Amino acid sequence: MRTVVVDEACERFRAQLGGPLGRAFDVHPPEVTFDSMGRHIRAAIATPDGELTLRMTSPPESAFSWRVVGDAARAERWPIVVPPGLETSAEELCAAVRPVRHTPERLELRDLGAEGRPLRAACEAFSKHYGQSVGMVRLGGREPPSIYYPHVTDQEVLLHAPPPFREDAHAAAYLEDLGFAVNRRGRVCAVPLPSVFARRLERLGGRGGLRPELRRLGATLFSPRRWLREVCTGVFPINVQATVSRVLGAVGERLVVHASQREKLNTHFHALGHDMGVHTLAMHAVPRSRMRELCRLAAVALRRGRRATLRAAGFFEERLTRACVEVWAAVRAVSEFEQRFERVFPTLAAELARGVYG
Repeated sequence: MRTVVVDEACERFRAQLGGPLGRAFDVHPPEVTFDSMGRHIRAAIATPDGELTLRMTSPPESAFSWRVVGDAARAERWPIVVPPGLETSAEELCAAVRPVRHTPERLELRDLGAEGRPLRAACEAFSKHYGQSVGMVRLGGREPPSIYYPHVTDQEVLLHAPPPFREDAHAAAYLEDLGFAVNRRGRVCAVPLPSVFARRLERLGGRGGLRPELRRLGATLFSPRRWLREVCTGVFPINVQATVSRVLGAVGERLVVHASQREKLNTHFHALGHDMGVHTLAMHAVPRSRMRELCRLAAVALRRGRRATLRAAGFFEERLTRACVEVWAAVRAVSEFEQRFERVFPTLAAELARGVYG
């Protein structure tokens, strides 16, 4: 797994930095980040008097420079001498943990197993409508490949990955181990099948969010009530309309689709990419106990009638997803999500309650 590769690379760097410093120092595992300005390594070094920080920065196509950050008196008492060869070690570390850019392959539905069959019509319609084919990428391990969606004009249904997933080495590796990939535009471009996501998440120790499952529909519209009823059981249903996708794909070959209708077509062509790459990804780390509280309120909405049901469905579809994306954008590490989500949970629960009872 990529998370293992990153952990091992960081540990090698930590050992190389910590060894020459002796027993008086304890070097914490380094943090590695990437942005348009360069590559950054931060290593906290514990001394008997407190903590100092070593920062190494390398702008594109240039060597690393380093500096010790901390209290001046403490830094003078415990001078940090950077071991020879650390710059080379830093280059090796960054090369090992840099986010991987995957080249998509031609989609072979037989490689996806049973879950691939319901997607055939939607993938074919996507190709006819946009003139570009849905592909697949292999993200390591023995799991089936992830579905790759090429960038197309006006395609705003795929998530612009929050900064940690684009810039932090550990978060980017975690994202890949979940089965997702990000393109050079910063958008989530590849998503795992629901069953594959569940297995990958379990291997990473995740137990939260809603469990995504494919639902094959034959009608144009779906019932918000039926959708919310499944959410109440802990499932996020992903509706794939096979028959409708074929019709829309055929129509798209002959007619120019008005811009106002594109969003509706996206619902059919991008169902898996949108629901996995936006909703499932955003909400997957919401603690199970908190999700159960929200689902209990959703169950009340079902009993209170259509208006309350529509409000509750909209909460899960829009408000909760948006709040989770904002939390991901604010944290520095995946492990920080739960604590920061706790800060906004009372507000979210109150909003849902008002929609249910209001």
